[in-house]
Amino acid sequence: MPARKGRTVDPEITQLNAAADKVILDHRSATIPARLFHYTSLPAALAIVESKQIWCSNSRYSNDPSEADYGQKLLEQVIRRDPLFKLSGLLETIRQTESYVTSFSADADLLPQWRAYCLNGRGVAVGVGADTLIKRKSMILVRVEYFRRTQFALVRSMLDVFRKAILSASTNSARLGQLLERLALGLIVIRAALKNGYYDSEREYRLIDAVPANRYARLADVKFRATSAAVVPYLVADLTQSRSANAQEPVEEVRVGPCLSYERVASALELYCHKNKRTFQVTKSKVRMSCD
Repeated sequence: MPARKGRTVDPEITQLNAAADKVILDHRSATIPARLFHYTSLPAALAIVESKQIWCSNSRYSNDPSEADYGQKLLEQVIRRDPLFKLSGLLETIRQTESYVTSFSADADLLPQWRAYCLNGRGVAVGVGADTLIKRKSMILVRVEYFRRTQFALVRSMLDVFRKAILSASTNSARLGQLLERLALGLIVIRAALKNGYYDSEREYRLIDAVPANRYARLADVKFRATSAAVVPYLVADLTQSRSANAQEPVEEVRVGPCLSYERVASALELYCHKNKRTFQVTKSKVRMSCD
């Protein structure tokens, strides 16, 4: 779970956090590829390559608001049916907790992704080493789950991690509040990993950070970008901040989209690599699509 700054070490909460992480990591470990791909425009891709950073946007400002609603409704459905948590104030804590997310796909050459995120094929897929994302010093990489039965099981598993501790703290309101906040953070991570089964072809992974109920606690870290319809808060994820041996060269491949001139883009990127002593591969999409 994303590490929080400025807190006194609490042995019980440290142990609970480790167990909560295990729920998420055990789910992620099922067939993770060596490389994950972020589909984006050419300007955004060049910025990622040059800075070795990627932006994690506030999930409330997703291009598809129904994504966040799907996960929230599923959490509420499970929690309201649970005899321990339905009256504990947990749902309110979850609603007040924000998540920051960026998406990757296990597939480097997926037609729906080229259409949705690359200006109808006029973009690239930036390939980042999965090990670099897994071993980050902050944030957490999760595998998106599309199968509804497994989604329910993930939520229940996270509730079960904290169940005994919360029961023991039922008469200690201060302690109960601490435990509910930690549980909420774990559930927020899971919420961001829940998606409607219609999208299962995306084979999506997400890099996530969760900000506690006091949304101003980490305001110094938040930046803002403007779209045509909104001002979007985001966090910057430095891809080199990882324990991976390859972290200093996090971008391993750039796949050129099907509606771009591969020769022109590849030639420029290869020149960039030579000038800057970078080592990523430049590859060509094999997808056939209509380029409007």
